[in-house]
Amino acid sequence: MSEIKEHVEKWINLMICKYPWIKFVYEVSEDNIDHNICVYPKNLIESSEGYCNDEIDFVFELDKLFPNNDVLFSIEEELFSCSDNAKVYDINNNGVIDMSTSENLKYKSSKVYNNNVSDYCSYALAA
Repeated sequence: MSEIKEHVEKWINLMICKYPWIKFVYEVSEDNIDHNICVYPKNLIESSEGYCNDEIDFVFELDKLFPNNDVLFSIEEELFSCSDNAKVYDINNNGVIDMSTSENLKYKSSKVYNNNVSDYCSYALAA
């Protein structure tokens, strides 16, 4: 696995722990240069200043660490869409699901979360 992909996936997993309502669709180009990330659901993303700040900080960090790579974020599919081969990450599966049906892209949750990281992530993060 490329170093940037590993870095992105670790960040995605951290964000899922911090914001358990979030869903990411992540795809890497064949040459491992372009990294596209769609973030769901729009209504919660737009109202979460904390997540927006985390995303901005992460983009700046990636730009410093991997200046030859492009990492693009889109709220849902406003700027671009990922292919059926993209990986989907969320609190329920934190891994790959079938992207061939639109049903998988709809945000469905009856859970109420309090955004307390310790409630959802039972592992310690090393600095």
